[in-house]
Amino acid sequence: MDIEGSTRGFLTAFFRQSGAFMLVSTLIFTAGLSYLLLTKPVYESKGSLVVKFGQDARPEAASDGKAPMQEEDANARQEIIRSYIKIIFSRDMLRDIVNEFGVYSLYPDLQKELKKGIPAEEVALNMLLEDDLKVSYDQSHVIEVAVRNVNAKVAADFASRVMEAFARKRTEIYNAPQTDFLQQQTAEARQKHEQAQKNFQNFKQEAGISAIDEELAQLLREKSELNALAYAAITEAQKRLTELETREAEMRSTYRAESPFLIRLQQTVAVARSDLERRQSDLNSAGSGSSLGTRIANADKRVAYLESKRGRYNDLQQQIKINEENYLYYLKRGEESRINNLLTSQNITRIAVMDKPVVAVKPLKPKKSIFMVVTMLAALVAGAGVSLSRELMDDRLSNPEQVYASLGIPVFASFEKESF
Repeated sequence: MDIEGSTRGFLTAFFRQSGAFMLVSTLIFTAGLSYLLLTKPVYESKGSLVVKFGQDARPEAASDGKAPMQEEDANARQEIIRSYIKIIFSRDMLRDIVNEFGVYSLYPDLQKELKKGIPAEEVALNMLLEDDLKVSYDQSHVIEVAVRNVNAKVAADFASRVMEAFARKRTEIYNAPQTDFLQQQTAEARQKHEQAQKNFQNFKQEAGISAIDEELAQLLREKSELNALAYAAITEAQKRLTELETREAEMRSTYRAESPFLIRLQQTVAVARSDLERRQSDLNSAGSGSSLGTRIANADKRVAYLESKRGRYNDLQQQIKINEENYLYYLKRGEESRINNLLTSQNITRIAVMDKPVVAVKPLKPKKSIFMVVTMLAALVAGAGVSLSRELMDDRLSNPEQVYASLGIPVFASFEKESF
């Protein structure tokens, strides 16, 4: 039956279907209340660990004047924290804790629900990993460990046990005794580095080379200066000869051949020509040790010799660099191992407890007040929905308005049904 679209129409419909409304609302409210009464509350206990990096993780006792370790970058730190979280979720570590704690102390109802043939330990581990153990971290390098259980004290004790076991496990993994091995590798790397340096020095002594690049640069500068000097000397002699020859030509036109002035000038021209030839011969000759030509030729020979030795020179120098890098690497790793051993011996780690797990006062779930409010709203909405649905499906006419709306006939009178 259609419902009149007014407040009176809706109220009338609710009153007509009040039985259905109360029944549905009561059932839903009762179901919610029963769930709330039968469901065991779950408590959550949280603890926080702060991860230290770089100098913050080293005690003052380790400050012995040696070069500090380099700080890890942001990505490396995140990878380290993620590796720590994987350690916390390690099944082997958690299995030891569960066995130490007791499966049925952790999950008392597990014995009733456990199927035959299934190990209780594995079921408890799966429940722990899937629902009851939560681990999170943020950019401030804080790892938060949360454990949920129906017993608040059990949750707090188990969370504390997880944090303690993680600290031990991390120490076993990252602080394994490697000092002897690293010291041996460092000694071998140092020996190789020293041998490479010795080979390089022997090669330079045998080849008569000090610093090949510097010597080449010096030879090229010297050759350039010698060429410039030779060119300047020849140019000057050529210029002087040209001037004297010009004067001789001019005097020939005015003086007799037997003139003493012309004869002296001709002798001077001969001397200038001889000087030019000597300088040119000096440049092209390699016989005299003091000649420019010999000095330039010696520079060319030395350059060619150095270039022929460059390959071996560079190989030995590169080998020194490689061995030095290996030596510094093992030296750094040995220092880190020494620091780790010191941290372990002093019971100091990169992990510090920021907040210890405490016994929760209020359960994590269910939230009784919120659950009851939601249950009451659901009961009212469901009851109202059922009431309106029943009223819409009811084809009986129960009041004058419905008669007029359905038949179009006005109602002049109505009678109440009277029970006898």
